[in-house]
Amino acid sequence: MDKPVRGESVERAPAARLSGDQLKKLAALGSEHPAPVGEVLFSAGDASYDFFVVLEGTAEIIDRLGQPEERLVASYGKAEFLGEIGMLTGERSRFAGVMKSPGRLLRVPLEQIRTIVAQDSDLSELILRTFLVRRANLLRRGAGITLIGSRYDERCRVLLNSFSLSRTAVE
Repeated sequence: MDKPVRGESVERAPAARLSGDQLKKLAALGSEHPAPVGEVLFSAGDASYDFFVVLEGTAEIIDRLGQPEERLVASYGKAEFLGEIGMLTGERSRFAGVMKSPGRLLRVPLEQIRTIVAQDSDLSELILRTFLVRRANLLRRGAGITLIGSRYDERCRVLLNSFSLSRTAVE
């Protein structure tokens, strides 16, 4: 796996660390639970997944979980949250979220996150800004859809052209 990236570094992105007040607001909408090492919080391809805040321990975002080419995308610790803008727009999860060390999580249902994003401007600004910067970082690093097929196949060329027009990153 690649060298770990702890959360979003200050040079590349805004801090994703939640304040005590923000944690209290989210705690009122979700539930805490213990999380053992290796617990899969969401998987690549999940149509929907909840919003997770690490209260104790470490959670990782993994590309191609369990495959030989498995790669660490990011690592999050205390008061940091997992997710990216696609969870709010209905996109399937690109990666898996897994507990790296034992800990505790705050799990907030996605519908509650959508509600708080619409109603709380401060929390909304932090969550949306962080999600957008994460997406931009992924695109800059070349993360995206893996198109498998021959570059000579007309159908593959049509898909590649379509992806380039929509600015979707393709591996």
